Amino acid sequence: MKSVQHNIISITILCLLVLQSYAQKKQQLHVVLEYPEKTEEEVIQSDSSKMGALVDNILQDLRSEGHLTAHLKSYASKNNISKAVIQVGQKYYLAILSTGNLPAEIQKEVGFKEKSMMGKPMEYPRINRVLERIIDVSEQNGLPFASARLDSIKFQDSLVSLQINYRPGPFIEFDSISVEGNLNVKKGFLMSYLGIIPEEPYNQKLVDRVAKQLAQLRYIEIVEQPYVRFFENKATLQLNLNKRKVNRIDGLLGVLPNQAAGNNILINGYVNLNLYNLFASGKHLLIDWRKTDNLSQFLDVVYEHPNFLKSPLGWGFALDLLKQDTSFLNTNIALDIFTNFSGGHRFNAGIDFEGSRLIATSRFEGDTVLPDAFDYDINYYRIGYESNQLNDVLFPSGGSYWNLQLEVGQKNIRKNQIFDEQAYDGLALENTQLRWKADVEQYVPVARRMVIKAGGHAGMLLSDQLFQNELFRLGGLNTIRGFPELSIFATDYVYGNVEFRYLLERTSMIYAFVDAGYINEKWQQSENSDTPFSAGIGLELDTKNGIFTFIYALGQSKFQPFSLNFSNIHFGYTSRF
Repeated sequence: MKSVQHNIISITILCLLVLQSYAQKKQQLHVVLEYPEKTEEEVIQSDSSKMGALVDNILQDLRSEGHLTAHLKSYASKNNISKAVIQVGQKYYLAILSTGNLPAEIQKEVGFKEKSMMGKPMEYPRINRVLERIIDVSEQNGLPFASARLDSIKFQDSLVSLQINYRPGPFIEFDSISVEGNLNVKKGFLMSYLGIIPEEPYNQKLVDRVAKQLAQLRYIEIVEQPYVRFFENKATLQLNLNKRKVNRIDGLLGVLPNQAAGNNILINGYVNLNLYNLFASGKHLLIDWRKTDNLSQFLDVVYEHPNFLKSPLGWGFALDLLKQDTSFLNTNIALDIFTNFSGGHRFNAGIDFEGSRLIATSRFEGDTVLPDAFDYDINYYRIGYESNQLNDVLFPSGGSYWNLQLEVGQKNIRKNQIFDEQAYDGLALENTQLRWKADVEQYVPVARRMVIKAGGHAGMLLSDQLFQNELFRLGGLNTIRGFPELSIFATDYVYGNVEFRYLLERTSMIYAFVDAGYINEKWQQSENSDTPFSAGIGLELDTKNGIFTFIYALGQSKFQPFSLNFSNIHFGYTSRF
């Protein structure tokens, strides 16, 4: 019997709670606004628990619009209907906001003039913005302890006169930085990179962006959030930084008998060396050599020198060599100047010296028709923009990355004496060429351990005449997986990558991916379009001293069926130090 009674009571309480919740949703608030010249009324639907907050918000809005004396006249509630009567009062206007003792140089940088606000409604948000701007300007000019408030408040009818009372506080200069932790980095480089210059006025804006700037350096682990220590009108930036294992070296060298060339040997393999923070000064060196098949290989060398001579500018050098079997050899030497801005932004400008030469040309002797490739030189002038908003530059789980590059140059076709002169009939030996590339990546966390990576990539070559050896090269682990490295030629392309990642830990994951795109190959002797597609799975396992990688991919195009016979498997171990 007691059990039945308990059940009845429980059901009754549950029904009452449901009814109460339903009643709260049906609560009405009638707001009566009594202006000096009129009365307005509005009805707001809400639950009873929010009625007080609604009335407070209405009063705050009225006061911020210049109705300084707005107040609640009466409030009553009956039968799920509440009524609030608000005495709005007259609207006040600003007679003058006097600069008071605010220094002229601060006034100028703030851009504030006394007459600019005369006769305008007495709106708190607008005045607060002026005061906040005064503080911001002061903090950026050596006055981190400055204060600004209003005093000498006078009323005359509906007009209000105010005056700014400014207290600058002590003038502070930057002294130096103090670095704790096991990171080996030159203090001079770090100060130049962060914009901290001794004896320059303290700048809070520089300090506020320090953590984000440090996060852009992949070889740094921030142990503790940066802070400032003030002593005797000097400011010292305190940093606690550890070294992050980002330097990589891995390689594979195979020596095999070359049956096609008698007793000679065949060397295949790859070498990858990626070093950061060289000489403890932030420099970067990359050397990447790969032999993709018996006759083809490429070499990439990249060097970056940030904050050259302690300036905001850095410079870079790149060398790219690509040997395509016995067809041609491409060379590209790039020189760059770049500067980093706060918030992960970089602008660059540079010049590329690009050229291509045919090899094994004896087979073409006397030909009157050019092959797929030809000899040319072109100097590209380049500008670019890069934005890195990733939450971790090494193992991102959120944020975005953008890279846009635009190049224009004058191409010169070099006549090769091996061909008959007729082979060059109808060709313009000089013409202008445009090339652009865009890469975008977005990382979206969808659960505690799940992240979706979405990437979009596009590029285009614009010229009156193109040959195969100057086209974009796609395919492989870094572009469209499931195809041999650099096996896809394109004059213009667009493709996307989507990865569904499950994080085993912050630096290890398993994932499934899909790559798909549209490729257009249009040059002097060929016109073709294709829609390559690939799918697969991958694993990245972070060990104590390196990363184990496994990727299995299947690709499909006009020239490759979606078949296990054409699957691509990549696995390896990359040492980190």
